[in-house]
Formats: sequence, structure tokens, C-alpha cells
Amino acid sequence: MDGQAWYIEMLRTPEWQAKRQEIYERDGYTCVDCEEFGIRINCHHTYYVKGMSPWQYPPEALVTLCDVCHEKRHKVLIESYASHEDAANWIAFAEAQAYFEEELLSQELEKRRMRIAHLLHLGATWDGEGRYFGYVDKSGQSRFYDEDGYRMG
Repeated sequence: MDGQAWYIEMLRTPEWQAKRQEIYERDGYTCVDCEEFGIRINCHHTYYVKGMSPWQYPPEALVTLCDVCHEKRHKVLIESYASHEDAANWIAFAEAQAYFEEELLSQELEKRRMRIAHLLHLGATWDGEGRYFGYVDKSGQSRFYDEDGYRMG
């Protein structure tokens, strides 16, 4: 298995998913460089240690970045390396991480779409102020769900 394939596999582990979620929450789901919120974000390593798994880094070695700032940081890092081999490895890493982030986002959006479709099938409607989906179930109980289709309360 080459380095890029290994890294993609490491980004699929529950350990990495938990670590990146921790960093996103710490940073308020906001890019630390441009302070944009509500855009696609990445969990970026500020440095790498050969042989270390992505989740083994301390929190201070990881930051939340938007796609644009993430690419800028990698270009700065890549340009600072002396050899073409080092630069190629960084490019492969950036491509692997971008692919994984896009795939994960796509999967999460599909799951959200399915939850919302199910709610609509049950007869749920979005309230007039745009705060929640609501419907009354067969037992007469009111049910409320957030904009992502998760049950509230």
C-alpha cells in the first residue's frame, strides 16, 4: 500500500473522525485563518511526524480551515520543502484529504436528505419561522425535528 492509500485509510478510522470533530468543535466550526463560518471545513495538521497516525497529534497541532485557506497552507508548506519528492508527498496528502472530505460531506448530505424525505413522507411540515419540522404522530403526539432531520427534545 502506498503512502496516499494508507493515509486515505487512516482518515476513515473512528479515531480520526473523533479527533477532527473535537477540533471542529473547539474552533466553532469556523476557519481559524479567515474566520468564515458555514463553509466547507478541513482539519489541518500544522506539522507531521513520520509514522504518526493522524489522530495521535495533540490538539494544538490541528486547526480548522476552509478549503481556500487549507490549500494556501499546504502550498506554503510544499514550497518550503527542499526536494521534489517531499513536495510530491505533500501534494498526494492534500489530494487524499480533499477527496475524503468531499466523500464524507456527500455521504452526510445524502443521509440528511433521506431523514428529511422520511419526515415529509410522515406528513411533517416546516414551521413558518423556519425553526423546525413538525407533525402529529398516530397517537396524537406532536413531534419536532431540526433542519437536519434530528428529533428535538
